[in-house]
Amino acid sequence: MNMEKHVWYCSYGSNLLIERFRLYIEGGTVDFIDRDFKGCNDKTMPVIDEGYLIPHELYFSKRAKQWEDKGVAFIDSNPNKEAKTYCRIYKVTLEQFIEIVQQENGQDPDVSKLDIDFDKLMDEKSIILPQYENLGWYPKLLLVGFKNEIPILTFTSNWVKEEITYSKPGAKYLNVIANGIKESFNISDDSVMEYFLNKNGIKELYKKTELEDLLKK
Repeated sequence: MNMEKHVWYCSYGSNLLIERFRLYIEGGTVDFIDRDFKGCNDKTMPVIDEGYLIPHELYFSKRAKQWEDKGVAFIDSNPNKEAKTYCRIYKVTLEQFIEIVQQENGQDPDVSKLDIDFDKLMDEKSIILPQYENLGWYPKLLLVGFKNEIPILTFTSNWVKEEITYSKPGAKYLNVIANGIKESFNISDDSVMEYFLNKNGIKELYKKTELEDLLKK
């Protein structure tokens, strides 16, 4: 694929909120994350974004220091027609997408470049990055659809589903996702809460009243 072409980056976690996603493009800081971001080399924000649904199951696992040392979002890489995950797609350049993948996996784009075989990704619908042993939690790239003939790409873990340990996400993280969903979709707070209550990492670790109080903060 021509590196000057665009793809849709599909976010299902905290990058649903544009204020948070902006850090991966422009760099900088925000009040709700204790971390300074470098951003992409091309700091041009996408001019097009919109809500998007994917048939992949959302769950929460691991513990991220920047999110209160609690769980963060992943999706099952296998499609499930019963699943409905709220996402936001951003039209970015291929180079920006590569650098977003690197930042999400704890790599500095100025130090090294990921070698992503986009042609193989288009053919096989998913690939594991060849450098995955040295990456973070999101080394599996997925093609989840097309819009206006432009591929919609995201990334997740490459764990075996049966071996996943679910983790309770924190208040800051869930509020960022909730606000991002409401930015992208015309849905109520109650609908967002019901959405969360069906997800692994929340349904078995949160009481409904606790989640209600959390989302009011």
